[in-house]
Amino acid sequence: RISCCILMSMVQGKTLRDICVNKSFETTLEDIEWIEPHGGPLKNGDQIIQLIQGKSALEIGGPTYNGINLYDWLASCDIVAQFIDERIGRNGLDDPFYVGSRQMGKYIIADAANLTNIIPDHSYDVIYASHVLEHMQNPLGALLSWDQILKPGGLAFFILPWKQNTFDQFRAVNTLEQLGQKYIRSMAGDPGALRTDFEQTIRSMDMTRDYGFPPGSSNDALRERTLGSPRGLEQLHWHVYDLHLLNELFKCLNYSVVS
Repeated sequence: RISCCILMSMVQGKTLRDICVNKSFETTLEDIEWIEPHGGPLKNGDQIIQLIQGKSALEIGGPTYNGINLYDWLASCDIVAQFIDERIGRNGLDDPFYVGSRQMGKYIIADAANLTNIIPDHSYDVIYASHVLEHMQNPLGALLSWDQILKPGGLAFFILPWKQNTFDQFRAVNTLEQLGQKYIRSMAGDPGALRTDFEQTIRSMDMTRDYGFPPGSSNDALRERTLGSPRGLEQLHWHVYDLHLLNELFKCLNYSVVS
């Protein structure tokens, strides 16, 4: 599999081996080997095409029409969305999802962090999430949920922002321990577990590079938007990733990086 994954250390009597799919997981200082960014749409001969062609997919947070033309190669693709959006025909559960005149699949309106309640295990060959993982308040819980609905030997395809090119440029990269503690505490019913570093996150954002706000906007405006609605909560980058954190996540979920 390709993917992003998770891990944790000792928290409230739990060890990372209690959480990770890979029960022999060990922490590492290694990063994922650097690969030059892929530019433009996918084309015949690309390794990713060989892995996804003719497969069934679930896209988290889509549809994603820009950039790579993933839909051209898939047999089908359902879309998980957090909110109804009448502008694109997403009016509710099971509305059809079209790419041009081709019906690819259906919309599923659901909490992307917990899909196992509504989607049977091992339902899809491919899980696809473009610029989604950084928006998840509980990424460990989300990834474990997504892994459960992915078929054995399936493909998890993630696209994440490179922090130096975004408003996250001054933020510290998160650690597996932080992600793990949030997961364990939230599972134990701690209502504040997922927002332990919220104020630090807000203060660390470079508002000069957040083009969702007028020039000169303060970090207070970001806090107000985030807490003002469910959509505001979804828009925030709750976590920051780099190649080292992703490498640890992959190994925790027993994934192999193939491209």
